Amino acid sequence: MKVRSLLQRRSVRVLVPATFGLIVYGNWAAYVNRDTDHQLLSGIIEGSRAFTFTLIGNMLTEAIWSLTSRIKNLKLRIPTACVITWCIMQSIAFTIHSFINPDTALQTIMPSLIMSAIYVSAYMTGLSRIEAKPVL
Repeated sequence: MKVRSLLQRRSVRVLVPATFGLIVYGNWAAYVNRDTDHQLLSGIIEGSRAFTFTLIGNMLTEAIWSLTSRIKNLKLRIPTACVITWCIMQSIAFTIHSFINPDTALQTIMPSLIMSAIYVSAYMTGLSRIEAKPVL
């Protein structure tokens, strides 16, 4: 099966990056905590968090892309969908971290602000390309 036809499937687009996040971030957390008693637990928790957030984020991205389908101009649709998705996800992250420590919430999510903007933009651009060239 060709990669392009696999990417036509929403389930593949949503699950593969989430699984990749689970593996990468889970292993990273286990590596960072390799000298502690909670290496395995850290890996499982961080991997699960990465999987869950990526899965939810990708599902949200797909939903917002569909909701913005009335915007025919891609130069307007892609940024609109990106900003909506990005704002929702970062509001959730900021709210969670505000409960933990309001003084450092913004600093804590700063890398996420940048990386998620890049990720959502790339994801939306990919969706626009898939939509423009359907596989027969």
